[in-house]
Amino acid sequence: MWTLDCSNHGDSAILNQDILPDKFVWSDCARDILQLIDEAKIQKPIIGIGHSFGGTSMLMAEIFCPGTFASILVIEPVIRPTDIIKEFALQVTIVTKRRDRWADREAAHANFSKSKFFQSWDPEMLNLYVKYGLYELPSGEVTLKCSKNQEFYTFFYDPSDQYSTFHQMSKIQCPILFVVGNRSNFDYQDLALHKISQCQRSELISVDAGHLVPMEKPAQVAYIIEYFARKFMRNNISQKNQPDDNNLRPVLAML
Repeated sequence: MWTLDCSNHGDSAILNQDILPDKFVWSDCARDILQLIDEAKIQKPIIGIGHSFGGTSMLMAEIFCPGTFASILVIEPVIRPTDIIKEFALQVTIVTKRRDRWADREAAHANFSKSKFFQSWDPEMLNLYVKYGLYELPSGEVTLKCSKNQEFYTFFYDPSDQYSTFHQMSKIQCPILFVVGNRSNFDYQDLALHKISQCQRSELISVDAGHLVPMEKPAQVAYIIEYFARKFMRNNISQKNQPDDNNLRPVLAML
């Protein structure tokens, strides 16, 4: 399995922190996905997996370069039939006011645990976020790898890729599995059904969660991914040449 952080998230954000612009174009991440596949010579067929912005990026990569993926699993992809940036602009601006420095990881964990936003997270996922989503400053404090300003730029700067992807999904020929949270404020049921209606080959699975499905229900998401990968193998690899469980095809994930 290959996983990647986009340019302003995770360890990529630390590597690029001195050159990150104050704007963000979602389609750049899709091109980065294609570049990674090319540079790393990832062998096809590939299963693409992404959550939220990562899911949108996987879909865009397939639209830009048809045949990149043999199948795609997207969890709560942020794609819309129209430009509705004003509808959640207030939600996005809140991130610029969030706290982003703590004395140490223990203090950060204690602060997160009191936040309503994190209370729905699986405890192990919160522990992993504190361990890998923060880094230590020269002062000894810890801060977010993806700064609150970069998070704002990611979701507020240019929504055009969100709705252009929606209207181009009909071009995607590989199977797509949509996973949505039934308590999500991003992917409500009618919109989810509208999304799959745009696709040639698609399925929909609803999970009892909000938008952050992988953080809230990691075990269920892992089961769905395994189900999807094995279904792909059964449908696309002949019994004669089918590999054993230790030789699953490459998976590229952006969660």
